[in-house]
Amino acid sequence: MKKRSGTFYLLMVPVLLWLVVLIVIPHLDMFFRSFRFENDDGLMVFSLNNYLSFFEDKIYWLTFVQTALYSIGVTFLAFVVTFPVAFYLTKV
Repeated sequence: MKKRSGTFYLLMVPVLLWLVVLIVIPHLDMFFRSFRFENDDGLMVFSLNNYLSFFEDKIYWLTFVQTALYSIGVTFLAFVVTFPVAFYLTKV
């Protein structure tokens, strides 16, 4: 296998930094926020109440199902529109 030079690794630093700043940190932040719950005293504590309310309350399930149906419909529509265009472009 070909050995990579130091320039390659030096060029990867900004890319990895952007990935961490724009993807990893926001995802971790939302993950930890999902476990936060405000108790009766107004303090934020670690709790599973947010997840319990998701499974117990019907409105969350209806919202989830509606979002899933919209995403499936949009995906299907994107395939229906883009495949003929791609087919035409390969024949031109």
